[in-house]
Amino acid sequence: MRTRDKILEECRVPKTFKELKGVTGLSDAGLSKALKALVKEGLLTKTDMGYVITERGGLSSGERTLVIGGMSFVYRGVNEETLRKIAELLKGMEDFHICVGRTNLVPNDELKEVLLLALDTQRGREG
Repeated sequence: MRTRDKILEECRVPKTFKELKGVTGLSDAGLSKALKALVKEGLLTKTDMGYVITERGGLSSGERTLVIGGMSFVYRGVNEETLRKIAELLKGMEDFHICVGRTNLVPNDELKEVLLLALDTQRGREG
């Protein structure tokens, strides 16, 4: 995989300069040059959490990004208010990654049960 593609793939969730340096193996100067070029082309954006891919950078059709309370969301088919409610539930958690999707095959109530079970399990580990 080309370095440019590797950076874009890694940045589907925010990555810091240090994290990207580790996964690419580039020098500080090399990575800085690559990131500046990707930002200039509008493929990445720099946030307070790190670098994250933009719609132009290769998000799937209709996907958007949103940062709420230090959490980065890549989403489609969900309104911002729903994401803000999810962010509120997750605000006390550290260092996590969630990938959730639903098709017409999974009833909405079942999805809610899975999410609540996941949160209860995580809280049980913390307690």
